[in-house]
Amino acid sequence: MGASATPTYYTVNGGSVQLTVIVGGNVIGQATSPGLTGSFTLDHVAKTLNDINLSLLPNISLDLTSSYGGYDEITIESAALTADPGFVPLGTTIVNQASYIAAAGPLTVNGFWSAIDSSGVLPNAPSTAIAYSVNAVNAVINSFPLITMTGVALTSLNGLAFGELEDLTVLATISVTSALTVVPEPGTALLTGFGLVLMVAFAPARPQSRDRSPL
Repeated sequence: MGASATPTYYTVNGGSVQLTVIVGGNVIGQATSPGLTGSFTLDHVAKTLNDINLSLLPNISLDLTSSYGGYDEITIESAALTADPGFVPLGTTIVNQASYIAAAGPLTVNGFWSAIDSSGVLPNAPSTAIAYSVNAVNAVINSFPLITMTGVALTSLNGLAFGELEDLTVLATISVTSALTVVPEPGTALLTGFGLVLMVAFAPARPQSRDRSPL
């Protein structure tokens, strides 16, 4: 029988996100956010990513080297990458003894973006909802555990809506640099065990069968 283990749940307490704006294959903006929150679940025996929910810090501004639809600054007001209800591991590639690449999906990015024309010619683009589907991510995981995901699309803007020939895509490189294992409180474990003892102690006795045959 193969080895098995209970998946381990982690909370993120350190990380960063690098955002890149791409239009027609060209990079026109970049920014790095030094914060990241959320959680993830790993099965260290099967080497799979079983769940992930990450949120970027709010209001990440991206200055564009060339304007897009008349706007030269985009702000990711909020963005959360969340595993969908049907999220499952999709495969694992072993890199070495200390690291592996786990594919999993699907996920959804939810949040808001806005845009500014610093020249003041155009009114600011109002806060607009992000609801972007991500079929799968490839997470590089090592034994700390640290996680890196490269090229995760956070949103894509239709060029026609901005009078542009090419769509604009915001990609993220997400790095989890510190995470804590969530362990049940000792008191909780003790109470759980005590509860099991009480259940056994006060379980109703099974009635004994009686021999009704005549003496």
